[in-house]
Amino acid sequence: MGLFSYFTTRRRKKYLRKMDIAIDQVKHGTYNFLFVRYLERYEREYAGALAAAVTNTLFNEKPVGKTAEDFAVTNRDAVLKEFAALKGDNTIGFLVADAIQTKAMMIYENQKSGTLDHDFGKAYDNLIKLGFLKKKEDVTRPKLFMIKAEKYFSKSLKTVKYK
Repeated sequence: MGLFSYFTTRRRKKYLRKMDIAIDQVKHGTYNFLFVRYLERYEREYAGALAAAVTNTLFNEKPVGKTAEDFAVTNRDAVLKEFAALKGDNTIGFLVADAIQTKAMMIYENQKSGTLDHDFGKAYDNLIKLGFLKKKEDVTRPKLFMIKAEKYFSKSLKTVKYK
């Protein structure tokens, strides 16, 4: 029983790590798509900071570093305006919804007791506000999600290279 338990736990950890990587690919891909979009209207540094702030808002992530925190606070109205502009953007919304809803299902399935993230419901609220929330049966299955996340990220890298 101990050997079976070892392999099951090891396989599960490997699977969860792959899912985390796929979710991160969606986050970074979203940043890249937004960055390219904002480059058309803003100078490079501002476009990058705005893309990061909107992506963080979308995924309900905290800004990384003092500069990013200051930008998010100072430019709160612009961030919220660009966040609201994502409504109906299926290119970004489809995989963002998969990433957030898949993460929620992973947390729910693996949570023993208590809570891992008190604010995670805000990411779900963001999906609802933007019209991205999917029915549970419409969320892409994990293996296919990993493939789609990698393609989404790769496509985003190609768009950034051309700018």
